[in-house]
Amino acid sequence: MLSFDYSGGKLIIPFEMIDSFGYSRQVARHLGVLPAIAVGLVKHRQRKHFFRISYHDENKAPQVAIFEVSKEMPHVLLAILQVRAPQGCGLHTYAKCGVQLN
Repeated sequence: MLSFDYSGGKLIIPFEMIDSFGYSRQVARHLGVLPAIAVGLVKHRQRKHFFRISYHDENKAPQVAIFEVSKEMPHVLLAILQVRAPQGCGLHTYAKCGVQLN
C-alpha cells in the first residue's frame, strides 16, 4: 500500500485499488519564444515532475491523485508500481511500463 504524508494528513492507496499510473514533466516557467531560446542556449530549463495515480476507493468511486515529486523520485515510484500494481500498466499511462525515464 502506498502512503503519502502531507501537511493536512495522510493518503493511503492500496496497490490492488490502482487502475493506472503515469509520469509527466513540464517546464517550470513558461517564457516567450525569444527568451526561451536565449535561456536554452545558456542552461537547461527547469522542469517540474508529476506523478498521476488513478484508483478507486473502498466505495468503488474513481479517484485521481497528482503529486509533484523530486527529480529522482519518478524512477523509484515507477519501479515500485510496475512490480506491485502491474494492472496499472495500460495504454493510457504517460510513461508506458518498461520505458526508461530521462
